[in-house]
Order: sequence, then C-alpha cells, then structure tokens
Amino acid sequence: NKLMGRIPTELGQLTALTHVCLDDNQLTGRIPTELGQLTALTYFRLHNKKLTGRIPTELGHLSALIGLSLRKNQLTDTAGFKSFMQSKVPDCCVVV
Repeated sequence: NKLMGRIPTELGQLTALTHVCLDDNQLTGRIPTELGQLTALTYFRLHNKKLTGRIPTELGHLSALIGLSLRKNQLTDTAGFKSFMQSKVPDCCVVV
C-alpha cells in the first residue's frame, strides 16, 4: 500500500471493520487508543512498522479478536501486554 505517517485516530470510528492488515507500510508513532473501539475486529495485523510506545490497553476491548500481530515494531512492555490480552481475550493469538 505504501502508507506513510501515523495511524489516523479516525480509524477507530469504523466499528464494522472485521479485518485490518497494515503490514509492511511506513507507519510510525503510537498505536491510537481509539482502535479499542473496533469491537467487531477479528484480525489485526500491524507488523514490520516503526510503531513506538506502549501498546494501548484499550485493545483489550476487542472481544471478537482472534489474531493480533504487532511484531517487528519498537513497542514497549510487550510481555506485559501479551499477558494482559490473554486475560481479557483468552481465545486471541497475540504475537508481539
């Protein structure tokens, strides 16, 4: 896709989305907390980016989530987030 820049917070308003795959683009910055509003989301892939900071705990609201891939970023506290998600969404496979 060749997307560049930050992930727009407005993406969180697209609540009917079921799949988001933004792999291998030039996205930077933090993961917006607003993405926790995507409650219909089943698959969420954001790997091979330059994303930074803590992974927002708001992603724990994604109760339909089956797969989440955030690998190959520069995110912090990934082990803590993985444990958190397993307690909130036990059927979700989290790769960080």
